[in-house]
Amino acid sequence: MRTSQYYRFLKFTVIIITLLIAVISIVLVNSGPRVRFVESDDIGEMSLTQNSSMIVRFDRPIQDKDYTNQISFSPEVRFTAKTNPQSIVITLNQNLGSQTKYELTIGPEVYDSSGNKMKEIYKKELITGTPKFAYLERNYSSDGQESEDDNVVFGSPDGEKEVVFTHPEITMFAANDKYLIVACNSDVYDELFVVDLDNNETRKIDITLGGDINNLVISPRGKVALFTLTPDSSRVSQEYFDQYSNRVESLNLETGEMTSLLDENDNFVRAISIEFDSLGQAALIQNGNQEFFAVSPFNDYDPILIGTHTSSFGFSSDSSEIIFRNGSLLVLYDVPSGDLTTLDFEIDAFIQNIDSSDQILMAKTSYTAAEITSTVSVFDSWENTESQDVWKSVGTTSTLVDMSASYDQNWLGIQESNIGCSYDTLSPNIQCDDTTTQIYDVRNNETIEEFKGFNLVWIP
Repeated sequence: MRTSQYYRFLKFTVIIITLLIAVISIVLVNSGPRVRFVESDDIGEMSLTQNSSMIVRFDRPIQDKDYTNQISFSPEVRFTAKTNPQSIVITLNQNLGSQTKYELTIGPEVYDSSGNKMKEIYKKELITGTPKFAYLERNYSSDGQESEDDNVVFGSPDGEKEVVFTHPEITMFAANDKYLIVACNSDVYDELFVVDLDNNETRKIDITLGGDINNLVISPRGKVALFTLTPDSSRVSQEYFDQYSNRVESLNLETGEMTSLLDENDNFVRAISIEFDSLGQAALIQNGNQEFFAVSPFNDYDPILIGTHTSSFGFSSDSSEIIFRNGSLLVLYDVPSGDLTTLDFEIDAFIQNIDSSDQILMAKTSYTAAEITSTVSVFDSWENTESQDVWKSVGTTSTLVDMSASYDQNWLGIQESNIGCSYDTLSPNIQCDDTTTQIYDVRNNETIEEFKGFNLVWIP
């Protein structure tokens, strides 16, 4: 009897639970799609560069429509949106500002596969962190000779510094948010190391036909590095040197595979300078005749001649433009159309660097018998030649060497050296032994810190 009552109670309980599940299912189905979560890296650590993505996951399949007008950011952010069966991928078309609060809004005109609309607008608050940087630290004794190992140091304007790689003689490095690649002097040929920043594993790259490494670059979001290799002229014949010097090598940072870039005649592509676009899909090289070519880091198309120019300041942040120097003139090359425009700038100073993003930052130095004046100026656009100085130094003992800007242009790395300082011998990247770098806060017009080091790059 008690057993019979138990089973009747269990049957009744199962029926009730089944009915509740059915009712809840009907309510959920008719309520329309809901955002379960937004998938991305921790927004405080995520890439600040354009082309980074976040995935909006829904609790059910949604209709295949363009929902761009149902998505917004405050402050406003340029983006594109792609609809997948149960998600929307948002790709940023601009660099996010550091230490900035954003609100992401989605809906309500988003429909599930049954035609039901979202019942509630989804909102999510995103707060970005501070960008990271990396720089090369060479350690010298009192006589200017290296006395300790060199370091590649990572840090941020509001955080502690960390030595990520160390070696007796580091010549140069390149880095993005995934990889650090370092070139070092050795007894015979230069050595190349790759550090996976996710797990801090270091690999030495096996370089066939070794030599001197130069022009080491990596794109902000790429997994391929480019560099040039030149044989040691004291160890090879002149014929061999002429054949293999300044050849461009492509390194897959995931597999460690190296490939020599070739032209349409299967000759080595040679370069004296290399610049990557923001996506790592194309590179700009200059040969010994000052000719510039667009090349593929994957060897999947022949080099494309762009023109002959004195030098280049590289791609704009969206890779739609390239800024060239022609003597004392600046020339803008429009990548989609191939049009060249000579810019109407009257600048009585030597331009050392240009960072072209939402605004244009220009670092320049002028010399007189009495003083040295270095400035970093900001322009709204190439059409508006009025500028405002965001950093300035006037003196007689030191000079600006280089300037690098964070991806949101809110932070600057200012490299200075004393006039008449002694230089080390780590060719091809020799440096003054008293070179210092400032981290400058553009928004608050103040130097946050200053340290010995150089070649500072900002990590996306």
